[in-house]
Amino acid sequence: MALVTYIDNFSGSIAVSPSGIYLYASHAFSDNITAYTIGVDGSITELKGSPFPSNSSGAGSETVALAIAPSGKFIFTLQVGSAVTVCSSRINADGSLSLVGCTPSIGSDLPYGGFLAIDRTSNYLYAPNYERTR
Repeated sequence: MALVTYIDNFSGSIAVSPSGIYLYASHAFSDNITAYTIGVDGSITELKGSPFPSNSSGAGSETVALAIAPSGKFIFTLQVGSAVTVCSSRINADGSLSLVGCTPSIGSDLPYGGFLAIDRTSNYLYAPNYERTR
């Protein structure tokens, strides 16, 4: 395995499609996702039309985590801002993203960053719900 690095100031999270053809990068302090194609040599090229919106609430939230369904048809984002939400986008045949929608708030606070996980059947998406104890 070769280590491939790329320059992306303030990257929040990255995910590779199950096909291995596309790489998606979220950006801390932003509400979008940049999509890339992955070459046979591991090089990446930004997709035309990228970056794509990662939420429907507009500015004021950060995309801190990504998870791609095992089917490769959807990408989910964990959004942190005045509320914590999960948004989904359809992964189109050309790798571009089409926003589907977002959940109502699942919380109001997360400690530093966050994570998402999808079970192998794509039936369940797991997201943290951080609750402070005093």
